[in-house]
This record gives sequence, C-alpha cells and structure tokens, in this order.
Amino acid sequence: MRRTAFLLFLLCLPLPGRAEEWLLLRDGGQRTGQLQSCVQDQCRLSGQTIPRSSIAWIGFNGRKDSPPAVADPARDAVYLLDESVHAGRVIGISLGEVTVEDAGYSRSSVAWVWFAGPPTTGGSATSPPPPPPPPPSGPGAFWTGTITGRYWGTVDGVFSELTVTVAARLREVKTSPLLRVGDREAKPVGTLTHLEPEGSTVTVRFHASGQYLSCSGTGATTITATLDDSRFGHPSVIYKKTVDVNLTPTLGFDVPLGAGALYQVGLTTPEQFTYTCVSGGVSSDVQAGYIIPMLGRTPLMPPGPMVDPELRYLQDGGGRMKGSYTTGATGAYEQLEATWDLTRSERR
Repeated sequence: MRRTAFLLFLLCLPLPGRAEEWLLLRDGGQRTGQLQSCVQDQCRLSGQTIPRSSIAWIGFNGRKDSPPAVADPARDAVYLLDESVHAGRVIGISLGEVTVEDAGYSRSSVAWVWFAGPPTTGGSATSPPPPPPPPPSGPGAFWTGTITGRYWGTVDGVFSELTVTVAARLREVKTSPLLRVGDREAKPVGTLTHLEPEGSTVTVRFHASGQYLSCSGTGATTITATLDDSRFGHPSVIYKKTVDVNLTPTLGFDVPLGAGALYQVGLTTPEQFTYTCVSGGVSSDVQAGYIIPMLGRTPLMPPGPMVDPELRYLQDGGGRMKGSYTTGATGAYEQLEATWDLTRSERR
C-alpha cells in the first residue's frame, strides 16, 4: 500500500558555527540572518530573496557597530578586518568568498561590504544615507479584522482540505523613512511601516480521504511577535509615498502617491497542530504547521502557487485592507482561495 505524504514543510535552519550577517537597507530597515549568496541582482538571506539594489551595507562576522565612512559611494567596496579597503564591482558572494572584479576575499576576513546605489545625475554623493531615526515611542495603530483561507485538491487519489480562520490583530510597530539619494543628500520621499501580530488567533481544520486513508484534525494558536524575534518571518509592511517622485531607484518598484499605499501582510508561526490518520485499521498522529494565506504579492517576485497574484493597495482613505483571490497551490493541495477585511484604528 502506498503511503501519501501530507504537508511537507522545509525549515531554513541557521548554519552551525557561523555568526549571522547584518543587512542595512536603503529604506532604513535592517535584516539579520545567514547570508547564503549574492548573485546578479539578488541576495539570499536565511532562505528569503532580497533585491541587491535595496541593500546598502552587509556586516560580516558578527558586526553590530556603525559601518565605516565611504570614500566613493558610487563604487562597491569591501572592508576587511585588517582595516584595508578594496573598491570595485562586487561580482558575487558565496558561502566562502566575496568576489570583486579582480580578486576574491574569504568571508572570514571581511568586516563590511558596501553596495553602491543606483547612479544619480549632477555628481556623486559625499556620504551614504544617514541611519534611520529610532522607532517612535508609544504603541502604534492597530489593524484588526478577519482573514480566511481554504486549501483543497486531490493528489495521488487522496482529497485534502484545510480551512484557516484568523482573527487578525496587527500593530504598526515601526515607521522608517524611505530615502531617495540625491547628489548631496538623502531626501525623505515616503515611509515604510512594519506590522507585527499582537494576539492574532488562528484556527485550522484539516481532513483528507482516499481509498486506504482518512485523516482529520483541528488546531488553534495565538501569534504575537516582535521585529527582533528570529522565530518568525516579518513580511508585513506598508509602503507609502509622500512626495511625487518615482520610487523605483529606491525600492526597485514604484507605489502610488498618498493614501492608497502598497501593502503586504503575512503571518507565520513555528507552532504546529496535530491531525490523526487511519490506514488499514492503524491510527497515527501527524504534526503539521499552520499555513496562513499571504495578502498582497511582493512587488519584485513573480506570481506563483500559494501567492496572491495581485499587488494590493490600501482602500477607504488608507484605513482598510480588503480583498480576495484564488490561485494554484502545492503539496497536498491544488487550489487556494483567500479573503480578508482589516480596518485601522489609531493608537491606543
């Protein structure tokens, strides 16, 4: 009898014995994780793809101090632990080496890598963009509402269905300026707001049936996360443009001016639920992760299975996230449908 596998989840685990890298982004954000590679226009950090154009600095070997001054912001540069500086186009970064046009440097010898920003007219900047201001004090505004998802399909003769209901509660935890680098200064042209779940509750119900197999189970969990909690992904953001300029040189894509800001919302959790399968009169318990639909497609990523096919923008004067979609799925499922309706309330 053939055994069918359900809900295969791949976990990106940090590589043992290596300090995490520290990425300082041009929009003022920061990311930490295991840098796996930088090839052409993309870098991979702990399994996630980050556009190279969005990265200003990469700190290696546990760096957490301020990056050094840049002699020529228009050129990439590698800063070694021995305090030597090597300017030149960074061709790529592998697990073992940082490669520039005419040389390669072991990652164990590198302190910082500077990526030059997009070319500007009217001369070169004399310094890199200033660091972001500290996050605002006090609690941020809340987004509350409901997210629902349904995954279903028949694979290898087994029909599987997973329903997800989220009583969402997301807080705006940090707002950073979006900076456009000019010839002499970095000008604020918008904001990037990070949202984190604070008491969001998730309920799931799973069942599957086939000629030799039947499974069922339910689960519930509550998600609360902070920006510095490495157990969670942090994909929930709102991009808002406040000055009528093209943000493509800054972000790699443009967003509307004003209240109709671009958003994406994703909830993740390391928690699992249990469902029970019966096959041939034998019962067994299976652990599975919570799958929650993503709201809004990441602008630089192509559409694909398990992904919202559309870019999403705030509605009702910037105070509402509402939408739905149906798309293909993977694993034990063939289809995914999602709906959501979230509204914003001011700080409290």
